[in-house]
Amino acid sequence: MPAVLATHESIATVHREAVTWPLPAIAAYLQNHLGQQVTAYLSGLKDPKVVGRWIQGKSAPRESSQFRLREAYQACRLLILAYDDATARSWFFGTNALLGRAPAAALRTAETPEESQEVVAAAQSFVADDLGWREAAEPVGILTEAAVSTEVEA
Repeated sequence: MPAVLATHESIATVHREAVTWPLPAIAAYLQNHLGQQVTAYLSGLKDPKVVGRWIQGKSAPRESSQFRLREAYQACRLLILAYDDATARSWFFGTNALLGRAPAAALRTAETPEESQEVVAAAQSFVADDLGWREAAEPVGILTEAAVSTEVEA
């Protein structure tokens, strides 16, 4: 069972981070949580070492890699908020019913920002479906086992 419930507020925060954080920080986050090879794959690269050069500021990603990185960050961050690194990595490489293929493949081949945004929508849906908040009028709070047991006792 997921430890933390991503809320509508956390979705907005993650989106803001993806838009405002510098690309080296986004690439570093993805490398730390998904690995250098996976980050390279999601970005459309053949050489994983390029990710390290981005992080060090020695080179900058092309435009197509930039939007892939930003959308990969959003999806990854939401999945990690709700689950953990291992689940995020598994999600990227499992077939996704909304995308009709693995999210990693969808990102790697995305030609436009709109195509890569479909991956974020799929991640939001995955988290929402599993955690029970879809289109809630009010954001659902974060529930821990302790909070649930306190509510049950009251």
